Amino acid sequence: MPLFEYRCKKCGHVFEELIFGDEIPPCPVCKNAETERQMPLPTRHYAPNETGEFTHLAPHKSWE
Repeated sequence: MPLFEYRCKKCGHVFEELIFGDEIPPCPVCKNAETERQMPLPTRHYAPNETGEFTHLAPHKSWE
C-alpha cells in the first residue's frame, strides 16, 4: 500500500493518498477526478555535527 502525492488539475490542491493498483483518487477538496501523481522528492539525509547532534542537511566532513 504505497502512499503517493497527487495534485488536482482543477484547484491545484496537493494531497497524499494510499493507492491500491492503478487507482487515481479524486481531489478531496473540489472532488475533481482529474488528478496527477507527483514525482517524489529525494530523501534528506541528516549528518551529525561536532557534538553528535543531527542538525545538518549537508554531508558530514568525515564523509567527504
